[in-house]
Amino acid sequence: MPLDNAAPKTSGAAWRVEMLGGLRALPLPSGTDGGKPAEPLDPVESVEPVEQFRTHKTALLLARLALSPTRAHGRDELVDTLWPDAPADRGRANLTQTLVYLRQALGEPRTGGLFVSNHKTVRVVPALLETDVAVWEADANRALHSGGDEQADLLRLALDGYRGPLLPGMYDDWVCDERNRLDALREALAERLRLLPSRPSLPVSPQTPVIRNAPLLLTRFFGRDAEGKRAGRVLTEEPPVRLLTLLGMGGIGKTRFALRLAASVVCPDTDPAVFGGAVFVPLAEARTAAHMEGILRDVLGVPDGGAAGMGAVTSHLCAEAMRIGGRFLLILDNLEQLGETAAPVVARLLGDVPALTILATSRQPVGIAGEQEMALGPLPTVSENQEETGGTAVQLFVDRARLVRPDFALTPETDASVTPLCALLEGVPLALELAAAWVRVLTTDQIVARLHNRFGLLTLAGTSAGGGSVPKRHRSLHAAIAWSYDLLGPSLQTFFAQLSIFHGGWTAIAAQAVTGINEVSEPLLLLAERSLILAEANDETGDIRYRMLESLREFAHEQAVGLGEDNYAALWVRKATYFEALTREANALVETGRGMRNARRLLERERDNLRSLFASLRDLNVNSDDTVSPAGVRSVITCLLESQWLWPVNELRQWLCLAAEAAVLLPGETKGSVRASVLSQHGVAALYAGDYEAAERFLCESLTLWEAVGNREQFFVTQKRLASIAARAGDFDRAVCLLMECLRFARETSNPYGEAGILNNLANEGQDLVQRREWIEQAVALDRKHSPGSHFLACSLNSFGGIASEQGDWTVARACLEEAHDIAVADGAAGMMGITKMSLAQFLSERGEPSSRARELLQEAQTLFEEKEEPLRVAQIHMIRFGIALRDGDPNRAVTDARAYLCLNRDASLMDRDALAAAGSDLAARLGAAGYESHGSPAALFCGKWADTAQ
Repeated sequence: MPLDNAAPKTSGAAWRVEMLGGLRALPLPSGTDGGKPAEPLDPVESVEPVEQFRTHKTALLLARLALSPTRAHGRDELVDTLWPDAPADRGRANLTQTLVYLRQALGEPRTGGLFVSNHKTVRVVPALLETDVAVWEADANRALHSGGDEQADLLRLALDGYRGPLLPGMYDDWVCDERNRLDALREALAERLRLLPSRPSLPVSPQTPVIRNAPLLLTRFFGRDAEGKRAGRVLTEEPPVRLLTLLGMGGIGKTRFALRLAASVVCPDTDPAVFGGAVFVPLAEARTAAHMEGILRDVLGVPDGGAAGMGAVTSHLCAEAMRIGGRFLLILDNLEQLGETAAPVVARLLGDVPALTILATSRQPVGIAGEQEMALGPLPTVSENQEETGGTAVQLFVDRARLVRPDFALTPETDASVTPLCALLEGVPLALELAAAWVRVLTTDQIVARLHNRFGLLTLAGTSAGGGSVPKRHRSLHAAIAWSYDLLGPSLQTFFAQLSIFHGGWTAIAAQAVTGINEVSEPLLLLAERSLILAEANDETGDIRYRMLESLREFAHEQAVGLGEDNYAALWVRKATYFEALTREANALVETGRGMRNARRLLERERDNLRSLFASLRDLNVNSDDTVSPAGVRSVITCLLESQWLWPVNELRQWLCLAAEAAVLLPGETKGSVRASVLSQHGVAALYAGDYEAAERFLCESLTLWEAVGNREQFFVTQKRLASIAARAGDFDRAVCLLMECLRFARETSNPYGEAGILNNLANEGQDLVQRREWIEQAVALDRKHSPGSHFLACSLNSFGGIASEQGDWTVARACLEEAHDIAVADGAAGMMGITKMSLAQFLSERGEPSSRARELLQEAQTLFEEKEEPLRVAQIHMIRFGIALRDGDPNRAVTDARAYLCLNRDASLMDRDALAAAGSDLAARLGAAGYESHGSPAALFCGKWADTAQ
């Protein structure tokens, strides 16, 4: 059943609400001379149309009221329609707030004006509202019920007035029902027109080119099949889109794609229902509306006599459409430099020529109602088709390389560098073509090596390719980007340059904090519209994240450096300060046991930003600290320490080396405490890597520094870590002695988190089994009370399970190990997940249970520890597998795991030569005892020259 959208009287209308092809509200003059005006009322020029609404429901509410302007809507009815799943009280509150948003959007008073509401109903004042739906329905019905010669013209006018489907992007049931009803009415118009006798049309010469004035293209086109099909549907399906704008950065291939798309839809001799003709209009040199008009007149061949200005252009296009008897396609290439000037010209063309469709290429939207935007991204570097070698970007590179070196081919050897090269160039067609031109004089490996200076390399200046036929803006990647940059205003240029400080993307909050701009939504939107940044939605959270292609980021970085050394240094400090706060927030989740998974979610996408900060420590001038910001250095080091759990061990050690060197730039006592923190963490990383000697050296130096600055809390944290090294070296008495001192301090300072961790270590490193169980029971009790569901509790439960297993308390052991595993998986801490999987697998193996689950757990644990680069843990996993293989009677697998165990221990420097020989003898004895003499001399296998056979 149609909504009540009969055309209201418009003699005093204040607003026109348009819903066909998109929702917007246009303010109208305060009144007319009386009666219904002959044409739709013009919007007030001094007031902007309202096209953006605070919420989706605000737009829906306006549409619901406007489609039924003559009746009052019950509040309960609106709540059921707009918030069907909300509780009644919440739904009514939502409606009240949404109505406030709607009044604010239209600048209406809180009471009176266009909207009238009370505690039961909400409605609009019909006399103050006009809608395009009501006007179009009146025209459509008049055309359907008319007769005579004028019916065909009325039908065409009505069809041309249908600007698009009702409320595109809204899919509520009532919207879809109304949309289908209007679409059916439009189909009835088209069918009636089809049944009328057609007018004879002038024949089109077979020699007529498909696209008039199209540039000559002598190279092959690659890829974009999916985009071509999608754009073709947009242009040809009913109802047609009148303005399709292809968007993308410079050099992305918009013009080539537009020409290929136009050639696929222009059929001058066969199907007048598509496009009977097309003209290509290059506008790269246009700067004003007058320039644009002049180029249109020249390209279209508009005679000098007759109408003046745009009237002559539109009259000529109308005549052209009449001549071909169908729709006409106008390709407007490079609209971006015209800015806002282009919009009224394009609107005039579409308004005055009903049969016209415009295909525009631009680095920003034209900005008129009904515009369909389509962004072109880089070409894929990897093919989705397994049978193809390389993606479209690789195919394009190889094709252009053959233009200068015909024997160039994609072989396994060249592919090893071509695919990474195309990935470094991010699949940007212009960059690929410029790089391919260098194949004449460089190998692909050499091109990759020179990409550190991509703007110097990616230019036609050093090659003979291209020649004068290539536009200046496409003769280098730098020029292509500069073309877009120069079209920005000064403030937007500065903002764009500042964003280059980010690596790997950023959020709006990060941009606000680092650039110092209070409101960044609008400049981010403008840069995204101009294809200078990419906006990507997070599928899980719905948050928007922004990023630049690396070529754009490097160009922006040039501009940022040009802002001055002081300005760039301040930008770096603000970035460091922002990420210091973010890493502190993430680490607080870890330290308080609230979830490693949530902490990783905060930092996982910021890895590149953090890496860039850590790498910047390498560039600090340690000999001249007058230009270095101590606050910035300290913030960067804090970022590293607070995110240490995020990094693989070897990478973490590299960053910690830089941090230890940079700490000397800090003043006074700060230098000692920061360096002590870095060395303490460095000791832990070295311990995980199996480098015991370095671990002890770093921790001892850290202890000395903590004692010098008088920080007892950190002194005992470091001492606890030193106890772990003593235990690994077999000095359990020293380990327990150090830990008991730490335990006394934790209890004196009422630190239950620290106390639980120390008790856990004592339970693992003590010798008396009864005492160890007492310690671990205390640790579990503290963690259950203060850190329930955390990786701390998983750690203590895992230790409890091991001790209970040693005592033969199998029931308690299994329960503890299973619970520890489940908590670790839920928490998301990779290291603890690996430990609990390994412990549970060992328990299952020792209990003689089927080996399938144990092997599955060990494989999962090995993957985790290899990613964390902890060879000691991987070695332990091979030893557990060795035992399982012996039990299963699989000598080949047992030998493989034994070799891996010894090799990892040797490579990680965990054992000296004598210890390796002793371990080899032990393993050989175990193999021999199992009766596997068929493998030769086990002693020879693991001792002496074992390393030669263990590779």
